Amino acid sequence: MSCAFGCTGQKKRRVYMELKNRRFRKICAAAVSAVITAVSMPAGAMLQTSALVDDPAGDYDNFAKALQYSLHFYDANMCGPDVEANSRFKWRANCHTYDTEVPLKAMDMDTDLMERTGTNLSEAFIKANYDILNTGTKDGTINVSGGFHDAGDHVKFGLPEAYSGTTVAWGYYEFPEAYVECDQKEHVETIIRYFCDYFMRCTFRDKNGDVVAFCYQVGDGDVDHKFWQLPQNDTMARTAWFATPDNPTTCAVSNTAACLAISYLDFKDEDPDYAKKCLDYAIALYDFATKNDKATADTDQGGKGYYGSNKWEDDYSFASCWLYLITGEQKYIDNMLPIYDYYATPSYVYCWNDMWHGVGLLMARISDTYKSAKTYSESENPLGQSDLAMDFLTVANKSPYEKINFWGECAKAYDGYMKGKVGKITPQGYFWLNTWGSCRYNTAIQFCMLVYDKYTKGKDLYNEDGHSPYADYYFTEWAKGQMEYILGKNDITYLETGKVVSEDEDGKTFDTTGASHGPRCFLTGFDENSAAYPHHRAASGLSKCEDPDQQLYVLFGALCGGPDSNDGHNDVTSDWIYNEVTIDYNAACPGAAAGLYLAYKDEYKQAITPGEFPPVNDGGRGTGGADGEGGGNETYAEACAVDDMHDGGAGVTQISMRVKSSAPKPPAEMTVRYYFNVSEVAKFDLIKSRILFDQVLTETAGAHQATLSDPIRWNKDPNIAYVEASWGDYNFVNCGKKFQFEVGFYYGDKWDPSNDPSYQEMKIYESNSAFHSLDPPEKRNDYICIYDGGVLIGGIEPDGTKPAADEPADPKNDEPQTTTTPAPTPSGKTVKGDVDESGEVDVMDVVLLARYLSEDGEAVITAQGKLNAECDGNPSLDFDDATAILKHIAKLELFK
Repeated sequence: MSCAFGCTGQKKRRVYMELKNRRFRKICAAAVSAVITAVSMPAGAMLQTSALVDDPAGDYDNFAKALQYSLHFYDANMCGPDVEANSRFKWRANCHTYDTEVPLKAMDMDTDLMERTGTNLSEAFIKANYDILNTGTKDGTINVSGGFHDAGDHVKFGLPEAYSGTTVAWGYYEFPEAYVECDQKEHVETIIRYFCDYFMRCTFRDKNGDVVAFCYQVGDGDVDHKFWQLPQNDTMARTAWFATPDNPTTCAVSNTAACLAISYLDFKDEDPDYAKKCLDYAIALYDFATKNDKATADTDQGGKGYYGSNKWEDDYSFASCWLYLITGEQKYIDNMLPIYDYYATPSYVYCWNDMWHGVGLLMARISDTYKSAKTYSESENPLGQSDLAMDFLTVANKSPYEKINFWGECAKAYDGYMKGKVGKITPQGYFWLNTWGSCRYNTAIQFCMLVYDKYTKGKDLYNEDGHSPYADYYFTEWAKGQMEYILGKNDITYLETGKVVSEDEDGKTFDTTGASHGPRCFLTGFDENSAAYPHHRAASGLSKCEDPDQQLYVLFGALCGGPDSNDGHNDVTSDWIYNEVTIDYNAACPGAAAGLYLAYKDEYKQAITPGEFPPVNDGGRGTGGADGEGGGNETYAEACAVDDMHDGGAGVTQISMRVKSSAPKPPAEMTVRYYFNVSEVAKFDLIKSRILFDQVLTETAGAHQATLSDPIRWNKDPNIAYVEASWGDYNFVNCGKKFQFEVGFYYGDKWDPSNDPSYQEMKIYESNSAFHSLDPPEKRNDYICIYDGGVLIGGIEPDGTKPAADEPADPKNDEPQTTTTPAPTPSGKTVKGDVDESGEVDVMDVVLLARYLSEDGEAVITAQGKLNAECDGNPSLDFDDATAILKHIAKLELFK
């Protein structure tokens, strides 16, 4: 069976083998270049290793692929109990399921923010509308589940949520053929339905169908931003914010109505019942906005400083235009003409807080066929203008000699964008508007230009009378160049290789002297030059955004904030400006890519990524670049240790540990065991364990915390004991939360950690100050064991047993269940650097070690090979060993 572009199964196999070989070449190149980098670059200037995305660079005019990828960010940001049934990312799990039962009560503003629950509704309003609002899974609660997380955080903010749904739906409406031909029809419809279902669920109507309240936001940014963890691990309180007659929130309500109206057009031919339902809700929300006072939400009503709106007129006009186009009813035009800002069209860029350019495009479309109820005489209409122009001039009390050209105002905007009259043009020709999300504004312009050219047949209707400097479809051509820049046809200054000289709330200032540069794609996962460290909790799998580790998964299709006005970009997880990713940043990208695909499909090779997508080899840390997109359910610990030894042989071992997993769901009853040998200990009762630091306890303010057992003899070997840590029902795994403890004694016996099973491959430091390093000191340790309900799911037990593949936990058995798989034992002579035991120390040893450390499931090192690989003086394997071997090969620093 072939794919939409004729890719047969045999070809898919060839593609897979080519990707596999290309990935191998990348690792080889990275290994060889590592030593050069290590000895030549100044400290702090190391260029981060990108995730092992296999696609080669230079695919910047493949707009079919850009369409395919850019839709997938919405899969990553789905929220609620239906994520697993809808998201194409296997690593995304259901989350915030408790949004189905938000307490139906007025929030107590005197309660601490972190503990505040309920809604912004008054008790009187709740009492009067209780039967309508009481929709939760428990009595006395309200169901506002579903929708999409705003960004790398997990709040559902009203205006950007509505704008994103609106713009994705609009892109599909304008260029449906592209979605069909690129095999994205089903996908985009899933996303649009997910938006619409959420919006309709959040709309509460009385028996007459009139809207009583609309939930425009769930969660609080000030609470949410205190946590950096997977969404399925969130347990923080999430308040719900509603539009009511007393808090009309006209902007969010109107934009939501627009989304539902456009979705009616998207579904009316193939699913008329669902389409009618969308339109019914759209009209009800619009009527709510019309009959109530017009106002934006106060900043203390949820949005705070994150998404404060400064107007509602644009959103209301936008919804009016769509409902007029659908119904033809004059009232929608009559409602918006008195507030219509004709001259706003070219003054800014289409975005969540300024819809005027979108209104301008719709008014231009309407003007082509609009018939006024009034017939204007020649004296009343001396310039022979359109009926819509005359109705507007009449309502606005303007002179009939004032020329109104709806299409021309749109073209005027594009003329200004291209010349840098609004925003600026960077040295490399990229349109840049704002520090926050420059790619967002750029793709929005592209989309609007393509819509304009679709209806005007590429004519410049601003510079008329034969004096236009632009050829037909010039705007489309300019948009193509902008998209090519975003997809990697550029030379970007890699700010992460420069030096930060200052930092404030508006971001960092860099000294780029000596900084590296080269091509960079701002659509994550698109090719090997894509930004690899987006500011996104779910994909990162890190315990904090400052962690420089490779991210757990590749966030395919996220449009990063983008470059600055000097073509520089900072690709680090902690940068919430350059590498911010949000649903509104992505919103116009699919539509722009779809329009460009249709315009250039006959000129440039267009092809989506064939086979299963997201791909099997995503290159993220969670899959090791080999086990698949969420396909590996590997669970393991990262750890390091410090030995605090005293005179006479007593002492303790202090361990800093994190639990990691590529499984989408955390274990239900997780425990972690640290095994140690007690054969040299005469007095077992002297051994004590103590918690040093519990990040869970700190971040949950005591609501959850670890327990650590006293030493317990292992029933399989009396010379082996363990201490066991547990966090109850708290989802500790995959958050990267730190847990630090010690085991041993300070007097009365001898403590020797060197023969402890869990001490194998341990990264050892001289001082526990390393525990507090911003650069996480913990390294993978396969001899610390993780259990779920008593079943071994990660690590190697002291007798060599490993987890059973895909064996479910049996909570009834409190003794760990394992599959006996003996671990290999070292044999032969240790030859430093000979990792593959070939008898020679060469670059292939470095390649094998690099693959193994990158968790490539196909890279196997024997026990003897691991001993041979320990070359940096520390008894654990890490990339320092790889560098030591390379230096030895290059004769820069021979083994001691």
